[in-house]
Amino acid sequence: MTGVQTCALPIYNTDTSAGVLTIEFISDLTLFNTLGYFIANTSHIQFGSSSLKSDGTRPIFTVDGVANYPGLISNADLYSNVYIYNLEVKAINGSTLNISEGEGAGWVAQINFATGAANNYIINCSSDGPIGEFCGGIVGSRAGSFGGQLTIIGCSSSGSIGPDAGGIVGTYGGRGGTLLCESCWSSGSIGLGAGGIIGAYSDGSNTITNCYSTGAISGLGGGICAQGCAGLVSNCYSTGSCTSEGGCIGGRNTTCT
Repeated sequence: MTGVQTCALPIYNTDTSAGVLTIEFISDLTLFNTLGYFIANTSHIQFGSSSLKSDGTRPIFTVDGVANYPGLISNADLYSNVYIYNLEVKAINGSTLNISEGEGAGWVAQINFATGAANNYIINCSSDGPIGEFCGGIVGSRAGSFGGQLTIIGCSSSGSIGPDAGGIVGTYGGRGGTLLCESCWSSGSIGLGAGGIIGAYSDGSNTITNCYSTGAISGLGGGICAQGCAGLVSNCYSTGSCTSEGGCIGGRNTTCT
C-alpha cells in the first residue's frame, strides 16, 4: 500500500481457511484525520511484514496535526489471529491520542484490541507521540481483556506518559484476559499513577518479562506497572528517578510478584 491515508479502511480475509492475509506497506504513509486507520474485519490478518525492509527500517506512519487520534489499527470485534509487525508511528504538529470516559487510545493499536479474541500479537512496533491520560504508547485501554489473549514483543515508546497511562499498554490491560509484554521498553517521563510498561488497573493475568523504562517516575506511578496493577513481573528494571510515592517497578496498590 502506498500514498496518503485519509479514511478508515476495513480489511477482510475472505478465506481464512487458506491462512493469514498479509497487508504489507511498501512506502510510508501520512495520516491527516481521525479516520486514518485500518480495521481488522475478519480473523487471520497480518498488518506489516514479519521482516524489516531491505535497508533495515520499518514503514513509518506519520500522524500530522490530528487531535484525538484513535490509533492505527482496530480489532475490537473479537477477531482472533490478528498480527501487527514492524510498524512505526510518529506524531507531529500537536497530534494527540483520543481519551474518553476514563479510557484511552494507543498509537499503534486502538482501544479494546484483542478483547475476547485469542492469539493476537504486536511485534517490533514503536511510537514517539505523547501518551495522554489512560492511553498506551502501543495499544490502548482494555487490550487483551474479557477472555482475550494478546502478546506484545519488542515494542517501544518515547513519548511522555500521562496520568494512569502506560508506555506500552493503556489502562485495564488484560482485565479478565491474558496479556504478555516481553522485551518492551519506554523512555518518556512517567506521570502521576502511570506505568513505564502497563497502565493503571491492569489487573488481569498479566506477565511482564525482560522489560524496562528510563523516564522519571512521578508519584503513585511505577517504572514498569502503574498503580492498581497485578501480574507476574520478571527480569525488569527502571533507571528513572523516583519520588517517595512512586515505585521503581510497581506503583501504588500493585500486587505484581
